[in-house]
Amino acid sequence: MSSNFLKADSESAWNDLATLAYRSSKNIVLSDALLIGLEDSVIWSRIGSFYNEFSEDYNKAIEFYDRALLIKSNSPTVHLSKAQVYAFKLNDPVSAKASLSYVHSLKKHMWGWYKSQREKGIFNELQEYIASIDVAHPPD
Repeated sequence: MSSNFLKADSESAWNDLATLAYRSSKNIVLSDALLIGLEDSVIWSRIGSFYNEFSEDYNKAIEFYDRALLIKSNSPTVHLSKAQVYAFKLNDPVSAKASLSYVHSLKKHMWGWYKSQREKGIFNELQEYIASIDVAHPPD
């Protein structure tokens, strides 16, 4: 399999996702999304990650994460990605806390995934950062 692909189980190349992301940013109809899996929440999440990591359009990343959640609302990975964007990129502790709280509520259903993320220290790092921006930017 070509290194051009996202993951071994993916059928979508980065070029396909980049093209769709570019077109959507130009307000062109998203009918092309049907070609790469409109019903697949993973695709929408990956487009969100594209906006987050490559184009640094964080509001657009949140928009695509939300589209993924319309299809699969209990995806801890997407909620965690949203929490990270809200905290680290948008300095929005309220939204970051809400997304992270939802991730924590899913742990009994996704224990293996949750445990692996906890062992990596992702939750502690995110909670500490949220606390730091919450103190730096208290609500009015």
